[in-house]
Amino acid sequence: MTRRQTTAPRSQTATTTPAYAPSPKPPYTGSGTEVVDGLTVTHGAPAERLIAVARWHERDRFGRERQGRHEKIAARLRQVANDNGRAA
Repeated sequence: MTRRQTTAPRSQTATTTPAYAPSPKPPYTGSGTEVVDGLTVTHGAPAERLIAVARWHERDRFGRERQGRHEKIAARLRQVANDNGRAA
């Protein structure tokens, strides 16, 4: 150390820490439509709201890789909306 330096240089005091490595995720095995699989008329959502959400899913905002998922969700929402209309 020089006279002006009161501590050791960083290269002499630094310790290395291992880089953060997240644990690997297990592969997704779901159907992609879990959010609507359990939806029934008894949930009480108005048919108009279900149809509005179905329209949003039909617009395919996220590209072709999710198109099939959005079509399934929209179909399920419309089915529950139709059942809801019959039950009213």
